[in-house]
Amino acid sequence: MTSYLLKFAALGIPAVGALLWWKRAGASSRGFYILSWTNVICYVLWLTHVTLLNRIGGAFLVALVVAVPLVAAALSLVLVVWIRSVGQSERWMMLASNLLLLVLWTTSMIAPN
Repeated sequence: MTSYLLKFAALGIPAVGALLWWKRAGASSRGFYILSWTNVICYVLWLTHVTLLNRIGGAFLVALVVAVPLVAAALSLVLVVWIRSVGQSERWMMLASNLLLLVLWTTSMIAPN
């Protein structure tokens, strides 16, 4: 469980910083900005679910522990690929946040501990 928190501290918090930087610079691609925040929020909700699952035990929606990282990693990859759809001034901010989250979701699947 602490490994997920450490991963979030190492990758998720810089992604949040990139999103805040993007907002400060002026996020003209509002849809991509909101999708990027949704990616962060999904990780926090998933982390809460995993924590509750570890505390309570049992088979309480175990499928979400596996399915959510798979879907979120795929959607993070789509956001990284769609970098061309964003204005030139916003590309690095979108790439930074979504690439960090792609790595975060992928490491949560491949190396959970």
